[in-house]
Amino acid sequence: QTDADVYAWQKTQVHTELLDVASDRAKELGYALHWGRQSDCDNYVEGEATKMRRVALAVRTGWPVYAMDHSELSSAGLLQTGRWAERAIPVGDGTAHVIVATVYGYSGSSCDPTLARANETLLRAALHRPSCFVATPYFFCGDININPVASLACCTAFDAGVLNDVTA
Repeated sequence: QTDADVYAWQKTQVHTELLDVASDRAKELGYALHWGRQSDCDNYVEGEATKMRRVALAVRTGWPVYAMDHSELSSAGLLQTGRWAERAIPVGDGTAHVIVATVYGYSGSSCDPTLARANETLLRAALHRPSCFVATPYFFCGDININPVASLACCTAFDAGVLNDVTA
């Protein structure tokens, strides 16, 4: 148990069959887990991709948490990657919200051109989301697996004022 009300996790690597175990353990600690979509992992067992959840948001138990509308094409594509999750969380008297998102970039993207392109596509789509909510604080958390100043998507978001790098 800690004082944090929300955690944004990347590289969770939780196998699908262990989701209930992880969720039960989080509940014992006072948190509800909100997972990103299931995706194939690069780890193969007997020739088949392992199904995992790569990202999660842990929110203090008892807080209402709302899934967002992902009908637009860019966020629907983000969901498919399994590398992104986003939730709206009421604050204060519940009439205002903050949005918390977590993204997990592609490992090796700083040195592999194919992974770098996939990572930039992921980041472009993820960084589009905060601009959809100009009146709502948006916390974009992640392990993007590249220096933000080396990412065109991040630099564009910095220049547009959509993104501020609070911590490294």
